[in-house]
Amino acid sequence: MRLLHLLIVYTVISASQTWANPTVHHIGELKAIMMKGESKALITLSEVKKTNLFALGPVEGLKGEITTLDGKPIISQVNTSGEITIHNSWDTKAALLVYANVAKWSEKEIPNSIQSLQDLEMYVETAAQKAGLDIEKPFLFQVKGKFSEAEFHIVKGVSKDHQHGKSSNAAFFTDKNSDGTLMGFFSKHDQGVFTHMGSNIHVHYISADEKHSGHLERVNIDKSAKLMLPN
Repeated sequence: MRLLHLLIVYTVISASQTWANPTVHHIGELKAIMMKGESKALITLSEVKKTNLFALGPVEGLKGEITTLDGKPIISQVNTSGEITIHNSWDTKAALLVYANVAKWSEKEIPNSIQSLQDLEMYVETAAQKAGLDIEKPFLFQVKGKFSEAEFHIVKGVSKDHQHGKSSNAAFFTDKNSDGTLMGFFSKHDQGVFTHMGSNIHVHYISADEKHSGHLERVNIDKSAKLMLPN
C-alpha cells in the first residue's frame, strides 16, 4: 500500500509539472495580406482584453507595426522624413493580430551558442518542451536583455506585389548594442497564418526606451539575455 501511495504521489507531482499553454488568438492571415493584398482593419486593439496583453501585427493598410507589451500598445510608424514615430493608442486598427494574455513567466538561461534568429527558433522549441509547454500548440515567448545588433522593419503601405516587409513597402532600421525585448509567438502549424513561410516564429523588437519597435528581421543576442516562457 505504501508503494502504491508513493506511485500516486509521484504521478500527481509529475502531472503538475506540465500545464496547458495560455491561449493564443489570431485575427486575419499573413497569406491573405501577402498573396491578395488584403489589409483592411479586422480588429481594434480596444476590443481585446488589455490585462497582461501581448500582441503583434500590422496596422490597417500596412501603415505601421503593432506591438503590445504586457498591456501597453507600442505602435511604430514611419513619417515622411523616414523617421520612426511611436504612439500608444488603443484605438489602433489591425489588418492582422496575434495575441495572448500571460501574467506569469519563468526565466531561462540562453546558451552562448544562440546568436541568430534561426538559433533562437530552435532553442525556444527545445526550452519550451523542457519547461512543460505543449510545442504542438502555439505559445508566446520573450527574450529580455542586450542585443549586439537588431535589424527590424516597419511597413509603410501596401506594395504592388503585396509582399509584406519587402523594401518596396517597408523601412528598415538597425539598433546596435541595445537593451530591449524580443516578443514573439511560436507555432509549428501556422506558417502563412501568423508566422512567415519557412519559419515557426513571428517576432517583434522593442527597445528599452520604447522609441524603436518593429518586425524583427535579424538579431545577434548577447549572452546575458534571458528567455521568458509562460508559467
